[in-house]
Amino acid sequence: MKIHWKRILAAGIWSELLLLAIYLSARLFAGPAFFFIAFSAVVGTMFLAGLWTARTIKARFLFHGVLVGIAANTVYVLLRETMAGNVPSISPIESWERFFTLVIFKTLVCSAGAYAGGRLGTKPQPNQTFMPPF
Repeated sequence: MKIHWKRILAAGIWSELLLLAIYLSARLFAGPAFFFIAFSAVVGTMFLAGLWTARTIKARFLFHGVLVGIAANTVYVLLRETMAGNVPSISPIESWERFFTLVIFKTLVCSAGAYAGGRLGTKPQPNQTFMPPF
């Protein structure tokens, strides 16, 4: 089976850009609900990215999910480090433990989404054709 690199990169880039938009707007307007919104946004966008990537492939769902997580985390690092000086609500990486926890969590959620997308995308093949009795 081949690896669908275009879908992996597209899902990684778009999920991080959507997550950044949600994060920045929640940071500005959410107030005390910011952490709930940020956590929900991470789970939602990463799950949907994995789901979208794996919905048309036939095998290796978890592998594709891990690759989406790696692509998304690479985009995350690039955006965070380049925007840290320009956007006041984004800080550079302050704690490596927190960073690696987030990377592992996002990769696991992408894998779960890819597994769900792969299971939804594959239709069971019937063993025999159905013939009506009349």
